[in-house]
Amino acid sequence: MENDEVISRETNRDHATYPDVDYRGKLILAPMVHAGNLAMRLECLSYGADLVYGEEIIDRRISSTVRTYNDAYNTVEYRSRKDGTFVFSTNREERGKVVFQLGTADATQALLGAQKVVQDVCAVDVNMGCPKSFSVKGGMGAALLSTPLVATDILKTLRRNLPCPVTCKIRLLDTMQKTIDFALSCEDCGIAAIAVHAREKHERPAHAARWDSFRPLKESLSIPLIANGDFMTRRSADKFRKEVGWADSLMIARGALWNPAIFLPEEADAPTRLEVIQKYIRRAITLGHVFQNIKYTVLQMISQDGNLQWNEAMQATRSPRDICDVFDLAEWYSAISPSLPQAACTLQYYRAREIVEDNAFTFAAPAGGGGGGCVAEGEEQQQKENGVEGHPVKRRRLDVDAGVDGDEVCAGGASENGT
Repeated sequence: MENDEVISRETNRDHATYPDVDYRGKLILAPMVHAGNLAMRLECLSYGADLVYGEEIIDRRISSTVRTYNDAYNTVEYRSRKDGTFVFSTNREERGKVVFQLGTADATQALLGAQKVVQDVCAVDVNMGCPKSFSVKGGMGAALLSTPLVATDILKTLRRNLPCPVTCKIRLLDTMQKTIDFALSCEDCGIAAIAVHAREKHERPAHAARWDSFRPLKESLSIPLIANGDFMTRRSADKFRKEVGWADSLMIARGALWNPAIFLPEEADAPTRLEVIQKYIRRAITLGHVFQNIKYTVLQMISQDGNLQWNEAMQATRSPRDICDVFDLAEWYSAISPSLPQAACTLQYYRAREIVEDNAFTFAAPAGGGGGGCVAEGEEQQQKENGVEGHPVKRRRLDVDAGVDGDEVCAGGASENGT
């Protein structure tokens, strides 16, 4: 699907800000395979994230799904035709704030995948940064940095045919000029923003992110630049602001995985570690996430705590009830479990559930209009009963210096730096 059309950078400036998606002054949850599930995205939104990226999903995998509505959890689910399990799910709370990240190496397949899910997301992002062999061997992820014609063909095709913003996330190339040239070629495709992980493909967390790369990139681009790399705490974000500051928004991955409350403004009362973990567990269970995924995510969340008791107990868990026992939620689980569907949080639940295609269902707009982050009538009370209501902080538009960030987590559940 080669495209001879060239979109001038002057024309592209007209598309830098969209009516419903502004990529400036934002704190953004990065794409995280396995961990970037609906529960984690909603938790980050509840603490103040402005946009949340879903986990990377391969084009053919999403295009082959069936869109269904799950009335038990009030979610839209894209389910596998093969075994009924869901590949991607969303709900009304993240409407207007969830970005779908696509793994692709082909413009035609990318479009088919994006068109499948476009009605339920606010934007589509193309993964051009994951260096894992799973992505690179298929010509996806960081492999696209070496095939700029393929990369730009994908972006132009999506930009021409989708009604929503298109973005991409890249890594540094081996020279600054090559990085700038690649970023400019992406900008010329008409994308709304570009995220840059400030490490090269071969670099790992032991290598410091190259914050000095953001200034020449920012000075060269006209579209918003999203910075990613080594913003693990607010202290590191403050250091970035004071020493660098050349970015429009910050993207957070590992820092948010370890602590979703990282999005809270400095003046907010921070919850305890136990409270953060408990709130995620309650959210994941009441959304029906499969036990194995909940266990994986919680283990990642506690990986930096140094709490051997938690870690050993979590390794031994075999059910959501076991996880609740570890984190003092046994009483809550006993109270909530009768209201859960039969075989909830298991693969069997989805395999046994009939696949009924529903492309017409949509979450009604809230009173007064608006985008995502809204809660349907009756849902707020249900959230309070389930213990997953949002953190009581004022929502605000954030300047770049208010953020924190980690490194993108990609295929296989490990960060793209191999952690």
